[in-house]
Amino acid sequence: MAFNKNKALESALKFLNQGKVAQAIGEYQQILRHDPKDQATLMTVGDLFARQGDMTQAIEYFERLAQVYLSDGFNSKAIAIYKKIAKLAPAELAPLERLADLYVQQGVLSEARPLFLQIAEAHIKANKAQKAVEVLQRLLDVEPQRGQNPRLVLPGVVSNLVISPWVTV
Repeated sequence: MAFNKNKALESALKFLNQGKVAQAIGEYQQILRHDPKDQATLMTVGDLFARQGDMTQAIEYFERLAQVYLSDGFNSKAIAIYKKIAKLAPAELAPLERLADLYVQQGVLSEARPLFLQIAEAHIKANKAQKAVEVLQRLLDVEPQRGQNPRLVLPGVVSNLVISPWVTV
């Protein structure tokens, strides 16, 4: 028997109206098995998992959605999804790194710069000085004109960074 997407959507909505979120998610997942790039369904499933407090699953579906947007050339939509992921998992650096990279690709350095600084600061707080230096180097690579004056590049971040007992940055 052929899969009927409309029937699965109706069933999912019926389950949602009855408060049966787990069953609704099951129906949506059935849709995704047949159409893994269904943007609306990926967003819906991510939102449902987030509403239930299952951030790991929510992030997985939002990440898939962001990848679909990127593969279809919708970088702005992918940026919006990565912002959502960053809000759901504020301690995770990977979404922030991806977001910063997307801003660089879009040429929006004014948005990328604070993200790079935030990521570097998180590495400093985690005693990962080398990682912080790598992130700051990426920032200098995309903003070479700021590299001529280090005070413009790293306000408040570098002053706390000690790479070794002999060298402070």
